[in-house]
Amino acid sequence: MLKLRASVLLMFAMALMTLGATPALAAPTAPKEYSPSTFTQGTLATNLNGKIFHVKNSMAPSAAYLDVDGGNQNNGGKVQVWGKTNVNPQRWLFTHLGNGVYRITNVHSGKALDVPGGSRSAGVNVQQYTSNSSNAQKWRVYRVGSQYCIVNVGSGLALDVPDGRTKPGTAVRQWWRNDGGAERWVLEQVNIPLKSLTLNKRSHTMYVGDSLNLNYSFGPANTTVRTVPTWSTSNSNVATVSNGRVVAKKAGTVAIKVHMGSRYDVCKVTVVNRPAAAPSKPVTKPTAKPAQSYNDANLARQIFDEYNAFRNSARATKTTWSPLLEQYALNCAKDCAKRNALVHARQSSTGGIPVWDQNKFSDILQSSTWKKTPREIVNTWKGSTGHRKMMQCNNFSPDRKSYTMHAGAAAYYDANTAKWYYVIVYNWVGSNQSGS
Repeated sequence: MLKLRASVLLMFAMALMTLGATPALAAPTAPKEYSPSTFTQGTLATNLNGKIFHVKNSMAPSAAYLDVDGGNQNNGGKVQVWGKTNVNPQRWLFTHLGNGVYRITNVHSGKALDVPGGSRSAGVNVQQYTSNSSNAQKWRVYRVGSQYCIVNVGSGLALDVPDGRTKPGTAVRQWWRNDGGAERWVLEQVNIPLKSLTLNKRSHTMYVGDSLNLNYSFGPANTTVRTVPTWSTSNSNVATVSNGRVVAKKAGTVAIKVHMGSRYDVCKVTVVNRPAAAPSKPVTKPTAKPAQSYNDANLARQIFDEYNAFRNSARATKTTWSPLLEQYALNCAKDCAKRNALVHARQSSTGGIPVWDQNKFSDILQSSTWKKTPREIVNTWKGSTGHRKMMQCNNFSPDRKSYTMHAGAAAYYDANTAKWYYVIVYNWVGSNQSGS
């Protein structure tokens, strides 16, 4: 009977071919559970921007987290599911590109979730790759109940765990959309605390009417704490602050505070009255007596503060003001004025550092025909490799048990040469850096 039915079918097929008809072949269809025509659309999620998540597959509440195999940082690194580890290869930054479309970046590698070659084929495993503007790295995120479906813009296929397998190491792929748990993901937001907040200055002296821009740094860079700081002043009559810009109002001392999350830092600002301008050398009366020479102690302290701020930015030890080294610096400045040349204090027994102390201290100096600001003075030294090294060298105390930096500064105007001389003298104890 079976042979008869087979013969009949064969004869029928041959008759069709004789008549010129081609038998129709059935189109391949997806398995019923992956039918692309039956799924819940969901609602586009637009509130995930800038947030970091552990992305957990709904099929295994404790075992299947989106992960980069072995913490690989290279292009093409395998994206898989793995048990929760609470480390950066399982943390993903969602960056909103508009209309519910996101770039999803691995926190550890800095590379984006990507469909290789922008393939539109179901079953292609996803990877990580350097961020670019292609649709292969753009993902529509739909909220479905308390879970999410993540769909590639280029292919229209969803992020999927093959057949719902949640064994650690299973590669993640793109697949036709469906309502299966293999395509549903739970986003667990990662809270990364702020660990540090630091101002670029801890102290500063300024004149009434002047302004200062304070800058800050914080870490880690991927903290989930809101990173827009608040600023405050302990006395707005002395100085005000707005977005880090400090304006001096009247003489006094004030604490300027920056606050972010549970962290804060403070800069002590001393406001002083502006001294009378140094008398200028007469031009219309060349026979008149020159203006009086003098040392500007306020400017000297500001040079010291700016010098200390540079050392702080260079991660060098803090320097302490020394009245003795201030006097040595002033002696050196006066000797330079006397010679109308920059002469290091250690090169002459009359230059400012006594002979018995010349093996303990060194100096940095410069001159100008106009009164420079502290920032201009320090920036000039920073522009020279040798001087820059000298300004940031860390020196042992004489007992070689600790770092003990001391320094003094002078800002001396000499009426005879009509020049300003700026000098810093600091202890060096055998580890000085030469410069010119």
